[in-house]
Amino acid sequence: MIPDSPRDRFQDIIALWGIGEAGATEVVDAACTALVEGLDSPTLRILAGVPAREADYDVRELLPAVTSELGLPEPLLQSDASDEAAAVAVVADALRKRMTPRDLAWRVHKVFSHRLPLVARLAELDDEYDTLEYGDRTAQEIDRDVRVEAFGIALTHRVPGRLAAIEAIWDGDTKGWMVLLQAILKNPQGEVTLDVYRHGTDIRVFNGQVPPWPEAEEAFAIGSALAERCGVPFHFASPDEPDDDAPRWWDA
Repeated sequence: MIPDSPRDRFQDIIALWGIGEAGATEVVDAACTALVEGLDSPTLRILAGVPAREADYDVRELLPAVTSELGLPEPLLQSDASDEAAAVAVVADALRKRMTPRDLAWRVHKVFSHRLPLVARLAELDDEYDTLEYGDRTAQEIDRDVRVEAFGIALTHRVPGRLAAIEAIWDGDTKGWMVLLQAILKNPQGEVTLDVYRHGTDIRVFNGQVPPWPEAEEAFAIGSALAERCGVPFHFASPDEPDDDAPRWWDA
């Protein structure tokens, strides 16, 4: 999951449409959803009512007015703003769909090659996957770097100025323990779960497989690297053993 708003989600769809990664009917559907979720403008209402058979033509005709009314980048205009919106949209869409790190990096590389600085690191990491057998890095290490870079892009562009910290916390259900990686937000205060790490059930406690807890190690590695990338603190009150009553970031 990533922090976003109805405006963000609608912008992502029109940006994806602008680079051929979404269809015109998806834009119409997104306009309907945006209206239901509280985003509104006169031409957005017209767009939401476009019949599917007319979508290819009407979307192209209506979007300039919609983007002007909502203050969004026009996807068909070549500009730094539209390129950036498209890059963020591809990353955000991949995170929402929970693509594997390798598929995420491949998709970004396919769409943008190495031409956009914002996502150039993801394209480089896709190249690293192709040279695994010759390099000195493991697939798991590259996976971690892809997650860190993708979450970093999403957080930087979706909650600018609001990110207070990255935090890992324990949680549990009937299957056992897991670790949640969260973005801690300010102004207003809130939190968003970015990822969930679980490597088995609690039967591991009885057969001696844990500790150490691999989900805690993974959350620590990704969380600390993400916090460093974003320039905020990382907080994990209980990295060595499950404790869902451990102090939270806001308690420190």
